[in-house]
Amino acid sequence: MKISNSVDIKREWLSPAARTASLMLVGATLSALVGCMGEGKSSSSPSSGGVSSSSTHSTVSSELLSSSSQSSLSSVSMSQAASSSAGAAHESWSQTYQQATYSGDAIEDEQYGLLQEVPSKISWKFTAPVAGEYRVTLVYGTPFDGKTNHVAIAGNSSAYDFEGGIEQGEIIKSLALEPGEYEVALEAKDGDWGYMVAHAMNVELLGSLTIHSPQNFDNLATGENIEIAFDKTGGDLIYSVNGGVDTVYSGPSPLVIATQGDDIYRVKISVKDTQIQKTLRVTVGNPPANEFVEVSGTQFVLNGKPWYFNGTNQYYLMFKPKQMADDFFKRVDHLGMNVVRTWAFCHHSGTHDGACVNIYDGGSSANAEQAKEHFLALKANPTAEEQAILDFSWGILDNYVARAEEHGIKLILALGDNWPGNSMGGLDVFARAVGGNGITGAYANAEARKLYKMWIDVVLNHTNSITGVKYKDDPTIMAWELANEPRCTGGSGCLVGSVDFENFNTWIAEVSAHIKEHAPQQLVSIGTELDNSDTDAFAKAIHAHDSVDLVSAHLYPKPWNLKTDEAILALVQSRIDVAKEIGKPLYYGEFSYRMEQSTAQADALHRAQLFDALYDLAFVNRNVLGGMINWQLSGLEWGNGNVGTCQWCSGPYGEFSGGWYGNHDGYQFYCTLNDSEKSITGVGASGTNVEGSLINLDWHQSTCDSVARFSTRIKEEMN
Repeated sequence: MKISNSVDIKREWLSPAARTASLMLVGATLSALVGCMGEGKSSSSPSSGGVSSSSTHSTVSSELLSSSSQSSLSSVSMSQAASSSAGAAHESWSQTYQQATYSGDAIEDEQYGLLQEVPSKISWKFTAPVAGEYRVTLVYGTPFDGKTNHVAIAGNSSAYDFEGGIEQGEIIKSLALEPGEYEVALEAKDGDWGYMVAHAMNVELLGSLTIHSPQNFDNLATGENIEIAFDKTGGDLIYSVNGGVDTVYSGPSPLVIATQGDDIYRVKISVKDTQIQKTLRVTVGNPPANEFVEVSGTQFVLNGKPWYFNGTNQYYLMFKPKQMADDFFKRVDHLGMNVVRTWAFCHHSGTHDGACVNIYDGGSSANAEQAKEHFLALKANPTAEEQAILDFSWGILDNYVARAEEHGIKLILALGDNWPGNSMGGLDVFARAVGGNGITGAYANAEARKLYKMWIDVVLNHTNSITGVKYKDDPTIMAWELANEPRCTGGSGCLVGSVDFENFNTWIAEVSAHIKEHAPQQLVSIGTELDNSDTDAFAKAIHAHDSVDLVSAHLYPKPWNLKTDEAILALVQSRIDVAKEIGKPLYYGEFSYRMEQSTAQADALHRAQLFDALYDLAFVNRNVLGGMINWQLSGLEWGNGNVGTCQWCSGPYGEFSGGWYGNHDGYQFYCTLNDSEKSITGVGASGTNVEGSLINLDWHQSTCDSVARFSTRIKEEMN
């Protein structure tokens, strides 16, 4: 896909504004309050989501907060708050309106705190002692009439529409919090109504899990069991090994997992009745090298068996904070997908906060050997400042690859981009660096091709700083694409035998052979789009090279003017027929259906129906069309360092931005990990967002369901 230069939109998880050295948990004795603060029937819904992973409104008894049930504050030791014993009780603590802080026009009345005219604020502070999942309950009242005011929890504020006539109701949010001090507030801001009441605030630690050993990617001796030392609160542990059945563990630390010989063990551990999940990847002994994906005729093969894949794209994580990769791979897991396609290139100097691994300085030289000094990753002697950018940028991609390996996900990595002039930097920069002309020169100019192969060598020979494995030796990387959507520059229907075709085909032959020579265990794909202007003869010719293992295609019905689903499926069938004739596997590296601003909800439904039809066609032809990769699953947003007026503005680096990554062009889709996440509806900075300032998660659910169904279908077939 061609990426536009539209404005990004962002927000995020929870990082405390202020940390506290004290890790003492404030206890509570409001037993009546705690006993009544379950997740009650919703009586109102927020007009915009906040930072929580759940949000409900409910009513409680008017007798709940009598003066006799005021809080007496006490301390609970850290060992109690983070107990490793089985079935540890939840810790909770509460404060009434009498312990609140009042500012602006807010006042403490005899029976409650009263929020008055703008500005006014009623707030409490609490300390989270450990990283874990917390439930925060704000007890409010609207005795006058319906109001719109803000609720702020842990530094993130959201407007709520409150129904009138509620004597005492609740807003309940489940949050993932790091240790630190946080604030809960009811606030009348500009545009709000004010004039409602606050009764109390309650916080409950639902669960926490800290794994002390082993560490992720540790190596154990042959015959050694995996002994997981942990601290936790909340319910029993639930764990699985290498995607096997879930096992409940209710005993003390350590959890001992018997090993079955030298192997790589991927352990997923969660706390029952919470969203807490940890993953460990541990090597025991000296297992045989993890198997690479292979091909046999038109069939993908893994570990000697037919293998099929369902995946998604996610291009922007190669310059985004690591927290976004962690969030994204949880969503890939949740949908059961087993492949992710992304980009391993970035040349632009100003767009991505310096997180481009191969920044191009804009200069040119006589030949490739001299021109390599214009590229950050190719420089013979980078400065200390340049090396810091390199280390930082490689670290982001290293984390991406390591997280994929940890989750058992295979990667397809594109090495460059056909599209010149966009914010990522295209193949044209390699032509310009040797005095050539744009994308045509990238294919036709021998020095440009040589320079591009130098870049590829750097990527293939890069050693992952987390796993210690060179990229070319890593079976997590199943395939390299020569570029993202490379295409013959002769325009639509580039004729086989024309000068433009010969230049393009020479580039394919040369670059694919170079990769195959230096990374023989990994598959090679052109990464081409094969749109509906490309003839079968063209598709056969460019994929006929022995150094090209796969037939690649993309699918975008609306811009290609494919008016009916029948026409769409017919085009896909024609690519299946080409792959059969060539005798190589086919995969769709991108496909989607665009949501338009005026018809977004209907388009989302049509997208899910089209996904179902495409998955059905793929399954019937699974021994040729072995892989489907949609465009694209997006997750939550963490700030990448830009603040102010800029393309990618989303706040301080690594800080949760309060919502979903911005949907700009209508192709992204959003899938929640659980129902409670549906309260996270906001997006960040304004942009060309099809859905406006909110993500309508219910519109996307049908697509998420379609993707998950296909994952289940192919897994059952492989088993």
